[in-house]
Amino acid sequence: MDAAENPSIPDRSDGNSPGIVGIAPAIRAPLSAREAALAAAQAADEQGEASAAVAGWRQAVALCPEDPRLRVAYGHALLAVGAAAQAATVFSALRQEGFASTEALRGEAEAQAAMGEIAAALELVAVLRLRAGEDPAVARLAARLHREQGEAILAVEILSAALRRHPDVPALRLELAQSWLALGEREKGLAVLEPLRPAESGSPEGPPAPEAMAAAGLRAALEAPADSLPPLYIRTLFDQYAERFDNALKGRLRYQAPELLWQALEPLLREPEPGTRPGGLEILDLGCGTGLSGLPFAPLARTLVGVDLAPRMLAQARQRGIYHQLWEDDAQTALIRLGPARWDLILAADVLVYLGDLRPLMQASRSALRPGGRLAATVEALPEDEGNADAGFQLGPRRRFQHARHYMKESLIQAGLELETLTAIIPRWEGAAPVAGLLFVARRPEAENPRPCA
Repeated sequence: MDAAENPSIPDRSDGNSPGIVGIAPAIRAPLSAREAALAAAQAADEQGEASAAVAGWRQAVALCPEDPRLRVAYGHALLAVGAAAQAATVFSALRQEGFASTEALRGEAEAQAAMGEIAAALELVAVLRLRAGEDPAVARLAARLHREQGEAILAVEILSAALRRHPDVPALRLELAQSWLALGEREKGLAVLEPLRPAESGSPEGPPAPEAMAAAGLRAALEAPADSLPPLYIRTLFDQYAERFDNALKGRLRYQAPELLWQALEPLLREPEPGTRPGGLEILDLGCGTGLSGLPFAPLARTLVGVDLAPRMLAQARQRGIYHQLWEDDAQTALIRLGPARWDLILAADVLVYLGDLRPLMQASRSALRPGGRLAATVEALPEDEGNADAGFQLGPRRRFQHARHYMKESLIQAGLELETLTAIIPRWEGAAPVAGLLFVARRPEAENPRPCA
């Protein structure tokens, strides 16, 4: 998954977007209700209060429907809360009425992409590029869409042209570094990030803090060995992605790992295991993200605890109201800290793809499970017919680890877990192609037998 801009309005990522500046004078004074609604919407936008911004812009549109710029702002606010279909309706209606500003077209392209309509999004982006040239926000959107289609070299060309015209826009540098990383051109990526280094070291000069953090995460990935994913990179990646995470996964990526885990576990959980505590299960959701993975299991939980590296993802999860506790931590540390022998069920939906060697995590999971408890997770499958017959895992072309079936079996046995299910799945799609995956359910035995030697 690639980090990208939060599409709220005004777009402060580049400083060049017209956003909604100048809307207030266009509203016919002295209607104080309109002015109050506009002020409230702008304040919510500036403070990052996405739900309040949606309500504010909706009210502003109702009070002043003749101003299309308010509808544009409303559409971008809808995008920020993941309501892509509603946003697409708003932007499409504007275009059909003859209002097709850069901000409106960009919003419609974002909405189409979030819904998985990549061809439609790219058509709109082509129009935008003809109209807006190397506008930073347009260039970033175009680059992200092409990179996610496997066209990272085209993304580099688009961003390089935009950066020549706007060398002081940090967001362009971040997106270009991400594209060089996708191509494996680490030195070029580091060179692009070099002007952002003062802000990373705490200097008052340089880009705002969120962009400095993103630069630090990218730098960590570019400096790390080619077969590793540093935690700082993962954290900053998902922090930037948090607001549009659900939108992208359930739309464009057709993500279904939580539902597949539920289908595998529901028959096993129908009858309580001996010794299960009354009143529900103790469930630990590793890499809980925004809470999508916890939703199917929340009704079964006596206690549902979520763990994630990215604080902004946890903020989204908190809004769901399904977790009893949320911890900012890595999976391995959380298993040690929140165990031992506590959990009836440990979930890891689309999380292990960011770890290479899974054996330490499986061993920690066994210790954290109560006897009879289960570990259930998904991974991306390593193709075993491309010279990978002996490999256990490798970092794939989209910077997600792939794991071999034989490796999963061996690692679970070594950890002292009994494999109940190991099946091929399609957890998500990338572009127009399904991603091959594996789903496993493993159980800690009721009786404590001697563990195999590693």
